[in-house]
Amino acid sequence: MPSTQPFTYTALDRSTPHIRLIAILPGHSPQISCKFHIHQLGADAACPPFTALSYTWGPPDPTSEVLITIDNQSSPVRKNLWCALSSYRKKTNEGTFRGLVWIDALCINQQDILERNYQVNKMKVIYSQADTVLIWLGPEENDSSRLLRFIMTMPPLTYSPDQGPPSKYARFPFPSEPTIKLLMPRPDFTIDDLFQELFDQTLGQAFSAMFQRAYWKRLWIVQEVLLAKKLLILCGDQLCEWSSIVSIFSELEYLGQILGQDGLPIDKSSRDQTPVLQLKRLQAQVMSSRARVILEKGTDSNHSQESGERWELHELIKMWFHQECEDPRDRIYGLLGLAQCEISADYDKTLEDIFVDVLASEAPKLSDADFTLFAANLTNALYLNPSLEKIKELGLITGLDLEYALSFLQDFIVLPPWPSEQDHTAEDDG
Repeated sequence: MPSTQPFTYTALDRSTPHIRLIAILPGHSPQISCKFHIHQLGADAACPPFTALSYTWGPPDPTSEVLITIDNQSSPVRKNLWCALSSYRKKTNEGTFRGLVWIDALCINQQDILERNYQVNKMKVIYSQADTVLIWLGPEENDSSRLLRFIMTMPPLTYSPDQGPPSKYARFPFPSEPTIKLLMPRPDFTIDDLFQELFDQTLGQAFSAMFQRAYWKRLWIVQEVLLAKKLLILCGDQLCEWSSIVSIFSELEYLGQILGQDGLPIDKSSRDQTPVLQLKRLQAQVMSSRARVILEKGTDSNHSQESGERWELHELIKMWFHQECEDPRDRIYGLLGLAQCEISADYDKTLEDIFVDVLASEAPKLSDADFTLFAANLTNALYLNPSLEKIKELGLITGLDLEYALSFLQDFIVLPPWPSEQDHTAEDDG
């Protein structure tokens, strides 16, 4: 029987890069059982292939926690993780999934500050060496399974001559340098070819809802997605390739840029055709979601991995500070796997300690004007809505008038244009 005592971890050897991996045991009962395995990471280590889970923890609510067993001990997990484990186990029962999984909430002893520091500083290695990063979008809702099945049956949207005859949705590569990503529509291509079927199957709302899920708002997913060698999406019990989601997202973005222009024919001769207004609304909803930048950056994740590309920490903070996390320190620590800097995660440090450390790290790379802007961004990242007293305190640390700098700092989100009254009139008159 599982123990009712607090979960006891076997300590990791921190002299070498060891991690805990978890085996989710097959079964059909409501009780989920798992087993820990400790392995060493590294080029010369014999670590077996493993999957790293990317998910959102969800709000802390002890009343909704569910008990699982690990090594015959009870361990409480939040509801969203329990749903992910349940779905993963179902796939294990079917033979779709096999092997070990790394899950931060379970594989890190969150109560041990030294271990937490050590493991967070190894996140880049963990997610870049994982055989697959499995994105858990959450349980089935808003017709998500039917939508993902539709997306998985879509033919390729891009075309090259060696692939045989193109699908009716395909677009030819732009005849220029191979690095240019612009694509040209086929002469007979219309906006209705792809999204008409989506609307015919009443999946427009499901498509929009998928990009509004809480997953896309979480800060930690940024490096988890960008560090991955391979990405796979699990939502409810439905699997979907990351590339398929990116493909249809990119198509919607592409159509939004040239919608109604001569470069893309729009057939208005039939009332059965996809209304331009309906497509514009969908484009506006999806492009204004938090998922947008993650999907755009995730498109190039393989290139970034191969080239060893890393970003400056101040650039990452500016781009991602609006993402959500429970501990404000993680708005820095959750980006370190992507950053070119000497900062390390240390949960013994206060926000003020981290503020000073990051400013000292980034100041030599910035002009005076950029440093002032970055100090304001960093203040927002660590404190979100700082009091006037806190702003003055941080201003003394930096030697800047942070109150003045923050008054000019705004978080702009560029949205695709919403349909105008003229669009409404044109649709009504069509």
